[in-house]
Amino acid sequence: MTIKKILLTLIGSLISIFFLVVIIGYFFTESYINEKINSLRATIKTEKKIFSYNEIEDLPFLLQRYYKNTITEGAVKPQFVRLKQTTEFKFQENSAWRKFTSEQYYSINKPGYVLTSSEIASSLLSEKTIESYVETKGEKLVKFLSSITTEDADGVEMNNSGLFKYFSDAVFFPSALLPSVNVKWIQVAPLIARGTFWDKNIRIGADFHFDEDGNILKITSEDKYRITKQGFQRSHFTIVFSDYKEFDGLKIPTSAEATWNLPGRDFLFSKYTINDLSYDIPFKY
Repeated sequence: MTIKKILLTLIGSLISIFFLVVIIGYFFTESYINEKINSLRATIKTEKKIFSYNEIEDLPFLLQRYYKNTITEGAVKPQFVRLKQTTEFKFQENSAWRKFTSEQYYSINKPGYVLTSSEIASSLLSEKTIESYVETKGEKLVKFLSSITTEDADGVEMNNSGLFKYFSDAVFFPSALLPSVNVKWIQVAPLIARGTFWDKNIRIGADFHFDEDGNILKITSEDKYRITKQGFQRSHFTIVFSDYKEFDGLKIPTSAEATWNLPGRDFLFSKYTINDLSYDIPFKY
């Protein structure tokens, strides 16, 4: 056998091994995602709970107006939420906008979510991002070709950021914002309420800004972390909501813009629109 044939055989074998690794990795990734979603699904209870105005009669008028504007009396409180959204995202202040599609799944009885996203631009070198907050643990994985891990983040900062995302995303399933063992509210200004969310040993807070009709205009907080080249940095964060629509008796925003409020400047890094949302359909898209 000539050297050329040996090299061609070797290259062919390496390519076959690479594709085998990618295929096996893809199935492991899908299994990982399904396991996380199953953890959320396991929190669903057979008993359904109905929203009543009696639950909010002791709250400040600002919060009563929000809940009455957002949740129809007699509406079933969802236990599982899934949605699809399109996102424009900037990884750096001077970088170009990139477009992604994502699927997100949430449990209500126990705080948790799973997010998967992929870039819309077709590419042979695609990546899938998987974020999750399950059992008080926040994680982020980036998978090359949905298979090979290129980024893996966890720890205290991811736990806090995961719970913060759940808290701010709860505007899409507002019964999760009702006062409970997890959620406490105080009114701090005529149109601002400060919410605190606990999940076991994790505590985060945010200010919710309302308009005169009871819609949430924006959320601001110091309890979110940016991932930078230097590591995690706790930064001031603002997310602005718009385009309210009704889904199954719940009035929610379907568009949002997120900004890091950095010293001396603002960095708008994310703009997204919800394309599909459903309650209590506990299955993967």
